[in-house]
Amino acid sequence: MVKNAGFSDKLSEGDEKTQYIGEIIAQTGGGLFLDIGCGVLPSPGYMAASGGDVTWIGIDPLLGDVARRFPFAQAVGEYLPFRDHTFDGVLYASTIYHQTYPRRSLQRARRVISPRGKLYVWYESDRIDGRYIAWKIRQMLGWPCHYSKLARWAFTRNSLRSVLKQTGFVVEEEVLLCVKCPDYATCRKPTHFLVIAR
Repeated sequence: MVKNAGFSDKLSEGDEKTQYIGEIIAQTGGGLFLDIGCGVLPSPGYMAASGGDVTWIGIDPLLGDVARRFPFAQAVGEYLPFRDHTFDGVLYASTIYHQTYPRRSLQRARRVISPRGKLYVWYESDRIDGRYIAWKIRQMLGWPCHYSKLARWAFTRNSLRSVLKQTGFVVEEEVLLCVKCPDYATCRKPTHFLVIAR
């Protein structure tokens, strides 16, 4: 089932998608969350919007030259430097397709999530077109290549669900992140989603 994002009128700064993701995470009741691929930002909008009950730790391969406002470790998703069952939630904020090995990264995320914790994957769904099919064939033939200049991988809604299932996750909910559309059925370009899995 795809639900639509119900954006808060109170939020004034940052992109509405990032704000809404923070609101969704705030509804979990809090806890310790890991942001895989937090980027080189002082504090992403979803961190501020998630409220004071959520504590964030971020990892990224890039150190950058900004003073982050949250604990940070230089690391990649495929090699998480944390003990098993440490986090109440793990977030890939538009970063799942930047992982060198998304399946391995998700397996590591599963290891560090507590038994009652959840996985959140914000992603942009790609269309099955000529470009996607050519890239997929090269991948299946063992000819690794980047999907685009900015992304190693591409995911359709079905292919992401498939890789989540292969790594032991069960999708609980999928939220359509569209500012202008009231629901999935009326959205002209339903591309941004937040998948919530256990």
